[in-house]
Amino acid sequence: MQEFEATGNTVDEAIKIFLEENNLKHKDIEVTIIDSGSKGILGFNKRLAKVLIRKNFDLIAYTEKLFQKIISSIDLKVDAIIKLDNKDLNIELVGEDARFFIGKHGCILDAFSQILNSALKKFNNVKVIIDAENYRLKQREMLEHLAITSAKKVERSHVKCILKPMSSYERLIVHKTLQSFPNIITYSEGENQNRHIVIDWQDSKKQTA
Repeated sequence: MQEFEATGNTVDEAIKIFLEENNLKHKDIEVTIIDSGSKGILGFNKRLAKVLIRKNFDLIAYTEKLFQKIISSIDLKVDAIIKLDNKDLNIELVGEDARFFIGKHGCILDAFSQILNSALKKFNNVKVIIDAENYRLKQREMLEHLAITSAKKVERSHVKCILKPMSSYERLIVHKTLQSFPNIITYSEGENQNRHIVIDWQDSKKQTA
C-alpha cells in the first residue's frame, strides 16, 4: 500500500484534487486527516488542510480498464490476459486480431508498453511487458542466438562486432545474454533510433547499459 500527502483549502478539496489527478475513486483509497486547516483571521495565519492518503486498489483490474479505454476506438477483436509476477506485469494479447498489435519489429507492442508503464508508474513500481502470439519469446530466442553467435566471432577474431539498431528492450536482452562471457564486453552507442550495441573483446570485463 502506497502513502501520499495531499493538500487543499479544505479536507474535501484535498481529497478531490488527489482523486482527479490520479483517476481514482473514493473506494480506492483510505484517508487520514493530518491537519484540517484553518481560514485564519482576516487572511492571516491561514493553513491548508493536509491529508494522508493510502492507495489500495486492484492493479490488474485497473490495468484491464485502462487497456480497454486505450483500444476502445480501435475496431479490432482483442482481449488482454494480465498476470502480476513479482514486479513484472505481464499482458498477453489474445484474439483473432492480436497479431495487429505486434507491428514491425514489435514497435506497436513497445509503444503500448511505454504508454502503460507511464500510466502505472505513479501507482506501483512495476514493469509492463506486453506480448502477442508469443512474439516476445520468439524475439528473445532470436536475440540470444544473435548475441551468442556474434560474441563467439569476437572471441575468435578479437575484432568488435556492431549490431543493428535495437530498442532498449532488445538491447537489454543482448547485454544480459553475454554477461557470463569472459573477456566479452557490450555497450551501447548512437542516439534515438540509431542506438545499437557493440560487442567487443577486452581482458577485463566491463559492461555499460
